[in-house]
Amino acid sequence: MMGGKGYYRGSNILISGTAGTGKTSVSAHFANAACKRGERCLYFAFEEAPSQITRNMRSIGIDLEPWMKQGLLDIYAVRPLFTGWKCIL
Repeated sequence: MMGGKGYYRGSNILISGTAGTGKTSVSAHFANAACKRGERCLYFAFEEAPSQITRNMRSIGIDLEPWMKQGLLDIYAVRPLFTGWKCIL
């Protein structure tokens, strides 16, 4: 998928897809790995609240809360519907 080399450090990664395809799980794996290396991570979520993300990810074995408490992870969540953003398909 990535030629065995991964993404460039410091890249912005957009993960998109339909509901239930694992976008949040993949994103949480990226964030968790970065924080394990001591790197800071900013996670933008456009449908779920931070509390919902951390709860759901704990259910698959990814605990993001310690990273948030250490200041390594910040989850910024906004629902586009509430801000007037429109999605045109």
